Amino acid sequence: MKRGRKSGYFVNILVAEGVGLFSGLLSGDIKSEYEGLNQPVFSPPFWVFAAAWVALFACMGIAITIIAQSVNVRPEEKGQATVLYMAQLFVFFWWPILFFRGQYFFVSLLFIILLDLLVTLTISSFKHIEHKAALFMAPYLLWILFATYFNLGTALLN
Repeated sequence: MKRGRKSGYFVNILVAEGVGLFSGLLSGDIKSEYEGLNQPVFSPPFWVFAAAWVALFACMGIAITIIAQSVNVRPEEKGQATVLYMAQLFVFFWWPILFFRGQYFFVSLLFIILLDLLVTLTISSFKHIEHKAALFMAPYLLWILFATYFNLGTALLN
């Protein structure tokens, strides 16, 4: 793999991880908030959530790099896929802030449902360009669907 291609992966993974880190910092003491909530059945310990997000952000960075470096694709398709990716990243950024810092459980539920939709659209768009990129996004979709269940359960129990 050429050096420029490798650096694209590094930068995009760093950007995705940075969004998660910055959002987490603005969300307050997530660990204490998480552990203090009445949680629905099947809620994992906090460390599982933390570890999962690190891995998922890395997968997201890999996926968008695959799209950015794809060839033989119309620029409009690549642009649309990138806009969808950025939109879902933006919505994700606000979800933990609303959920943990604000404890706006029903508002954050609307955000995560929007996130579910945007990630689904992103995966569909990625699949048309490079199937492998869509596969890197799939675990993220599964995780946020679980987070949607968690958000709904928490909203109802708190």
